[in-house]
Amino acid sequence: MAKCTKEKELTIITEDKVGMLEEVTRTIAKAGINIIALCVYAMEGSARFMLITNDERRAKQAAEARGWKTEEKDVAVVEIHNEVGAGNEIAERIKSKNINIHYCYGSTSFTLADCPCALVIRCDNPDAVCEAVL
Repeated sequence: MAKCTKEKELTIITEDKVGMLEEVTRTIAKAGINIIALCVYAMEGSARFMLITNDERRAKQAAEARGWKTEEKDVAVVEIHNEVGAGNEIAERIKSKNINIHYCYGSTSFTLADCPCALVIRCDNPDAVCEAVL
């Protein structure tokens, strides 16, 4: 069975240039904050770092001290078994409740077969996602 929690996702917006992944992760690490989930992409001259951390408030302060713009969003974090069809089962449950997903990212360990997979799901109602998957 899946586990689901509502979390705060911090998006840090920087310029798109070589080395920004190192700069952002160094800034967060120097503040003593652990990155739990990370999704990064660049588009139209800016880079967006979407993070789940163990201290969103301090991560935001560290990023803003560097002059980076930040945004906060509520997301659902769903932990599922690392097995064939587990992601589809979650997707079916979300679809059955007519929940539109804005984006989703996740991963599991490539070397530990029994390591759970974590999916970060952004939608209008993260609580509804948790209700749907439990």
